Parts: sequence; C-alpha cells; structure tokens
Amino acid sequence: MRLSTSIASGRGWPRRVRAALAVAGLFLVPYAVALAVLCHPAVQARLRERIVETLRARFGDNFVLDGDVRVDPLLRVSFGPLVVHGATPGDPPFLRVEKVKARPRIGALLAGRVEPAKVELSRLVLVITAGGNPVELGPVDGDLTRERDGSGERIAVDLHVQGGGRAGLDARRAPGDLWRGRAWASRVGPELVPPALRGGAAQIVGGSMSFAAEGTAASDLASAEAHVHVSADGIVLAGERIGSAPVGPLRAEAEGTLSWNAHDRRLSLAGGRVTLLGAIRADAQGDITLVPGRPFSLSLRADGLDFASAVALLPRALALPSTVPCPAGTLDVSAEVAGPLLAPSDWTLSAALDLSRMRAAARVAPPVALRAPFVHRPTASGAAPAIAIGPANPDFVSIGDLPVHVIRAITTSEDGGFFGHEGFDFGELRNALAEGAEAGRVVRGGSTITQQLAKNLYLTGEKTLTRKVREAVITIALEATVPKQRLLEVYLNIVEWGPGIWGLGPAARHWFGKDARELTPLEAAFLASIIPNPNRYHFMHDRGAMSEAWRRRVEDVLLKMTEQGVLGDEDLFRALAEPVVFTPG
Repeated sequence: MRLSTSIASGRGWPRRVRAALAVAGLFLVPYAVALAVLCHPAVQARLRERIVETLRARFGDNFVLDGDVRVDPLLRVSFGPLVVHGATPGDPPFLRVEKVKARPRIGALLAGRVEPAKVELSRLVLVITAGGNPVELGPVDGDLTRERDGSGERIAVDLHVQGGGRAGLDARRAPGDLWRGRAWASRVGPELVPPALRGGAAQIVGGSMSFAAEGTAASDLASAEAHVHVSADGIVLAGERIGSAPVGPLRAEAEGTLSWNAHDRRLSLAGGRVTLLGAIRADAQGDITLVPGRPFSLSLRADGLDFASAVALLPRALALPSTVPCPAGTLDVSAEVAGPLLAPSDWTLSAALDLSRMRAAARVAPPVALRAPFVHRPTASGAAPAIAIGPANPDFVSIGDLPVHVIRAITTSEDGGFFGHEGFDFGELRNALAEGAEAGRVVRGGSTITQQLAKNLYLTGEKTLTRKVREAVITIALEATVPKQRLLEVYLNIVEWGPGIWGLGPAARHWFGKDARELTPLEAAFLASIIPNPNRYHFMHDRGAMSEAWRRRVEDVLLKMTEQGVLGDEDLFRALAEPVVFTPG
C-alpha cells in the first residue's frame, strides 16, 4: 500500500523524471483544452464560416465547398472537397481539390488566432481551356508552407506529381517588397499529360522533363526576371503524325533569362541557348506581348554546326539510308519568325543557310555516287522498273541537250528560286507552315526540287513529320555535294509524269509523241503543271484535251516565264495560240 501511494504521488521518482512530467503537463493540459475546444461542433461550425469568408474574399461566390470541417489530434483542420469556378457565370471549374488540410501556427493559436503554418492539398486538379475545351492538369498532391520571421516572409510549395515526379517553389520576400526564389520540377513524365491530349496524332509516350527557374519578382508582379533551364531526357514521340515507328530517345536542353514587364505586358527571352541531341546548339532570343493577337518574335542562330556529327546522333527512326552522301564540314543556319501568335498566316519568316564550307570540303573529297551514272528504282506501288540514270539508257535526257524554255518551265512551276537557294524556299515554307498550323495537320507543300529529289531517291511518300525531318537532312547533303545542274538532271529523269511513266524522255513521247528536246514552250509548261499529281491529272490524256481551267494554269506558267525573260513577246503569243494535241493511245 505504501508502494502504490508512492508511485501515484511520484515520491521516490528521480528528480529529472518528475521535472519532465511537470513540463509535459504544462503542454498537455493546454493541448487537451485546445483539442476539446476545436472539436466542439460550434467551434467547427465557426471554423467553417471563417474558411468560407476567406474563400469568398479571394474568389467571390465562384466556389463550392462541400463536407464538414474536421480537426485531428495534431490540431490540423481539414475540409473539402473544394471546387472553384471561373469568374464568368457558366464557366467550367478551373480548380478542384479533394481535401485541404491546414496545420495552425501554434503561437498564433495560443494567442487566440487561427493562422495556417502549413497547408496540405490532396488530388489538386487545375483545369485550363485548350481549343475551346476544358483540359485537366493533375491530379497532384502537395504541401504549402508559409513562414514569417524577423528577416521577412517565406513561402514554400512541394508537389508530388504522377509517375514519381516532384515540383516546388521556395520564395522569400526581402526588404523592399521584392521576392527572391526558385521554382523547379524534376523528372515529370508523360503521365501528367491530360488524357484529352494523349490520343492525338503526335504525342509523348516516354521520357521525362525537368525545369528550374531562379530569380526575383515584385510583390505586385509589375516586373520579374529569372534564369530558366529546361531539359528533356529520353523523350519518345509516337503517333500517326510522327510516323510508323516511334522516334527516340531524344535529348534536349534550353536555357535563358526570362523577363516580365507588366506595364507593356511583355515577356522577353534573352541569352537563350537550345541544345538538341547533345551536340546541335543554337542561340535564341525573342518576346511575346500578352495583348490581343499575342504578337511575338523569335530568332535562332546556329554557327559552325558539324553536319556529319549531327547525323550520327540521329535516333534510329530518323537515320538516313546508307546511300545518302554524308559530307564533311560545318554549316551556319539562322531564322527569324514574327507576327501574331494566333494568326499563323500573318507571320513573317526570314532564314539563311550557309553551306559554303561543306561545299568546299566536297570539292576536295572523292565525288559522291550521285554524280556518276547509277540505277534508280522508284518506290511507287506495284512493279516499278529500274531506271538507269546515265547515257547507257536511251531514255536518259542530258540537261545540256534541253532547250532553256524546257528547263525554265519546270523550275518556274515547281521551284522558281532553284538556282539561287540552298535547298529550301523559306517563303514557301512559311506559307506551308501557316497552312498546316491553322488546319492542325502535317505540313504539306512548300517543297523545292531538291527536297522532292531527296524524297524520290531515298524516301517514301508518307505524310509524316519523320519523313519531313529526314527529307530536310538529305536535302542539305545533296546541296552540299552535288552541283545544281546535276540535281536538276537527275530530277528530270526520275520524276513521275503519269501511270508507269518516269522521266522526261518517256513523258514527252507519251503525251506529245516527240523527243523531249523538241518540246515547245506550251508543251513544257503543261508537263511542268502536272508534276504535283500526274496520275490524278492523267484523265486529260484519256480525254485528249485540256480543260479551259487547266489551260489558264498553263498560260500562267508561260506568263511568268515571259516576266523572267525566258520567252519574248512573240514566243508568248505563239505559245498562247498553239493548240495542245495529246498523242492518242
């Protein structure tokens, strides 16, 4: 009995233990009282009213808060789900949170104030509008911490992204009302891509992206500046628009300084650097103004790019056939695009490509196979004949034997700048890009004769981004290693001019029953006009005559040739009066 009384009263316990129990009692009693008070239904109802008041001050009446307010043994206040709607009546929700859990600041709580020290968000979903349709980003879980001390205020955000990625923000307000901090995202995978965007014709199916930005911002966001670094590792692209095989893994990095000016509503990029595949580097700068139309400008420049090294780094789906020339040397490329972001047809594009060093290297290297006679087999469906490109083939037409008007009819119709450009007509490319952007499809059209030759010699006719990239790389290789006259000569002898009709020699006999060297300006202009789709236009041969609409198209080619000085006025009048007679059968 004496022992029990001693234990109950604490007599006989070590002094340190009694002191610890006394200190614990000082905290446990207020804790028990605080927990009892916070768990009282009336207090919880008041807490809910305070939460609603805070939300209304921030969002007006554009929110819905369901469920009751709960307080757990750690004094954390939880509520939700919470749905926040847009400012305009009828707008879809732009934010959903399944549960919000707030841990109060103990010092403020003891002083009778409820101030959150840390907020936990469960299954947060942000809803944006893309193409007039709501797109959900998330869900993510995260913590929001807000601290104040003698040196200022600190806000920290830590988000757990699907697939194991992380993202966060750590910012501190220093004297002068200026925030300084860092935002980041690490190894965010394609799982975060909204389901509504995953079924497109081009999509990311593998790899991850990381992001980091460090800088300063005014509290009212009147200005901000940050150095930004974005990287993508192991990216794999797939889909109908990409091609039959996935493209990847791809590696890319971009960095630069972003500046925001609220007065001008302008976001600017300075000192940008883009790196692709670890070796292709370009400098970048640009800006966009957040006013109607979203006017923007962007410039890229890559100097001293080693062509052979870049080709060696291409992933398997973009690898070139072994028969494609691979010249040594380096090239320079630059491009500037500007205009209203939301109206691609109004963009301006200027670009330059310098292959002079690659051509110089090609002149001292052994000639590529394409400069000598070779055998070409068209990739058209069905049994395509092998075509010998050289004097051994009686159907071969040497460009030196053709009248000027035949050559210029082809270049006028298909590629007016052929003899002056480096393989690409950037004006036509801009038009094709604008058309593709507005139609939401793969870029079509805008191909030069060299690009067409690259496709006809080495690629298929599939309308995919993979083929367009490979075509562009091959175009550079051809322009750097083969003279223009030879490129055009090969093109004229392999291009299709009707069902089973390849080359200008067979085409002249099939359509007009004569040698290609004897074609008149009108006949040459007609053959040039049907190159884009000769099989579709072959009905005119079966009918024996051109339609009036098609004749006007041919006459337009003749007028352009006259403007260029290829035809004189008398030649033009003679051609316009000439009847077109197709060879029967």
